[in-house]
Amino acid sequence: MKLVITGGGTGGHIFAGVAIAQEFLSQSKANEVLFVGSEYGLETRLVPKAGFRLETLKLGKLVGQTFFTRIATLIQLPIAILKSMKILKSFKADMVVGVGGYAAGPCIVAAKLLKIPTGVLEQNSVMGFTNRICASLAQHVFIAFNETPLGAPARKCTFTGNPVRSQLRPSPTKSAKPLVVFAFGGSQGATGINKLMTEAAKEWLPHKESIRIIHQTGERDFDEVKRQYEQIGYPAEVHRFIDDMQAMYDKASIIVCRAGSGTISELGATKNAAIFIPFPLAAANHQEINARILERAGAAKVLLQSQSTGKDLAHAVQAIFDEPAQLEKMRQAMAAFYRPDAARNIVELMKIRALKN
Repeated sequence: MKLVITGGGTGGHIFAGVAIAQEFLSQSKANEVLFVGSEYGLETRLVPKAGFRLETLKLGKLVGQTFFTRIATLIQLPIAILKSMKILKSFKADMVVGVGGYAAGPCIVAAKLLKIPTGVLEQNSVMGFTNRICASLAQHVFIAFNETPLGAPARKCTFTGNPVRSQLRPSPTKSAKPLVVFAFGGSQGATGINKLMTEAAKEWLPHKESIRIIHQTGERDFDEVKRQYEQIGYPAEVHRFIDDMQAMYDKASIIVCRAGSGTISELGATKNAAIFIPFPLAAANHQEINARILERAGAAKVLLQSQSTGKDLAHAVQAIFDEPAQLEKMRQAMAAFYRPDAARNIVELMKIRALKN
């Protein structure tokens, strides 16, 4: 059988797609996978690196863009749909799964026109703009949380959990002394988290031997963040980008990060507690909604970027340092959100749909 995975733009979307692809290929040597994404997205780097073939579409964004960018995208859309139809016909796709991101739209529309079975993965608690459109065309909507996302058609939704990369595994028992704080803002970094971390480091200076920092900054802020740690004399381990996230998850005692569903699923898979700093401009504030679900379960703490200072972050970490038993409780609560069979469940449902087609 042949599966097309479409979407991208962010690491969370791409890594979920890779997890589905890995599961599909593991089931039969005859199975084939093709990714379809945007020529502007992270998928151009991450998909080939994962060992998969990628076809790209020339397509911009619609939401949150200037008037002229939206007009240009509207002009590009029919061309992208026609190219997607050509790709699907040439590949002889049996099924298509959209993993989120604006690049999924044309390919899902093309699959509908060609009567190819389609599914959509919604990773968050609020359905994104592209996924709302795609969900109206798809037969299945696979959801990451055990509640219908805002904007999703409930009758199409199946709770599968969110697929994560197959190589991720539970990390070892965590040490609260020394406490290792691993901060990252997704694959591209997050200036808000970077700023709060360097401010918090000033508060931790008296404890710099017992509160250690690993910090992925993203390319844009790397030099400035590294300079600030050096200026205050904090021996932080600073990276532009980290390929081996498992190694970092293993080292970390507590994670400081955004609250996208992909990140949450990886924390569940590796049993890591978190302090979430949701992206304040996330569509429909879905990251804060995601984070609050975990906070209510006792798996995480939430700090809002617009209302928090470096001192607030420092105190949140210090509280965990002072009460080590809390760390293990948070880890167990986070692990309860992990669904190890997510990718397999998605693949099985899509295969059943394709065979009925």
